[in-house]
Amino acid sequence: MQVRGNDSLINHVIYSGKPVRVTAPDIKIAIVFLAKSLLCVPMISPRQKKGALCVVNWYTSNEFSLDDEYLLFTLANYASRSLENAQFVNELKKKVTFDWLTGVMNRRAFEETLNSSIEYCKRYGTHLTILFIDIDGLKTYNDTYGHVAGDERIKAVAELLKKQKRITDHVARYGGDEFAIIATNTDLNSTKELAERIQKTAELSTPFSITANCPQPGFTLSMGMASYPVNGKEAIDLLKAADKALYKAKRAGKNQIMCPD
Repeated sequence: MQVRGNDSLINHVIYSGKPVRVTAPDIKIAIVFLAKSLLCVPMISPRQKKGALCVVNWYTSNEFSLDDEYLLFTLANYASRSLENAQFVNELKKKVTFDWLTGVMNRRAFEETLNSSIEYCKRYGTHLTILFIDIDGLKTYNDTYGHVAGDERIKAVAELLKKQKRITDHVARYGGDEFAIIATNTDLNSTKELAERIQKTAELSTPFSITANCPQPGFTLSMGMASYPVNGKEAIDLLKAADKALYKAKRAGKNQIMCPD
């Protein structure tokens, strides 16, 4: 239950850190809970207050005792520690799965997802395409306007890719200025349509910048594609093929979309 307002009993328990035992004569409890009595104790961890643990007596007129309060305190302590441990594990999982700057998957998570996606394709006879994306001229951009502006451009590309992809696709930051997309159940032709849409959006975009001297015009992207099973049946083969196609796009003058030979 989410606590709303500043005058609720649970809110009082959370912020005072003190338990409350209430019986039916308290008109608020009688009306709101239709309860005979209520015991509420805070859930407090070393890091922060988590909430409150409440027990409601609906049927008898017996009040909760000090022993009941002690027992509930013990349970609340275990519950609070469990929540804190779960939160820690979740934060750790995010750190090893997502890129710290952009919030998309990192390279390790991308390659794990690619391997599992290929196994799915093998089992069910479907296909997928990976798309490597490189930000053109980012080094020159960094040298001219600084790395803070460069980071803003990288984040702008990540946001663009997240908006343009389908809900079933996966976006990752593969390297410094390089991104990757796993387009599920999609061949080269369909993925090229996605790539062209991304390119056009990038050229017309005006990414946010926190620096006053950072230029506003859009940017260009070079891309390389490789599809399962046409260009490879294992992850390493697809990665090499897409990387080779990306290199070909860069050599062709950038702002190009290329497939393997």
